[in-house]
Amino acid sequence: MRKENGVNKLSEEQENLRMTALELEFKARYWKAQYEIRYYTLEAEKIQPEYDKYLAVQRQKNEELQKLFMEQMQKNQEAGLGLSHIVTQEDLDANPDLVDEGISVGDEIGLGPQTEPTAE
Repeated sequence: MRKENGVNKLSEEQENLRMTALELEFKARYWKAQYEIRYYTLEAEKIQPEYDKYLAVQRQKNEELQKLFMEQMQKNQEAGLGLSHIVTQEDLDANPDLVDEGISVGDEIGLGPQTEPTAE
């Protein structure tokens, strides 16, 4: 190593060794990344069938719950019943008009069937 204008300079041989070391390090990083990609791909393939089963079960449960909900909504609508809901702060934040109507957290509000306004 020598100094030129106050800066350390490597000899040509040292610079070649440094470049070789850098190339080897980059190759090692590349092959490590390739290994990890293949490893995690294989691991994902191992658990994919179980995950697909889980999704199918969840989808079926969701469809059943939706069906039950729609049936109950239909029954309530036929009976003229509505739903009720306890107001939360999140509801008030999302619907400032509720505050204007004097509704506060903890109040129970009806979510009854929609009635068409009649023209008089």
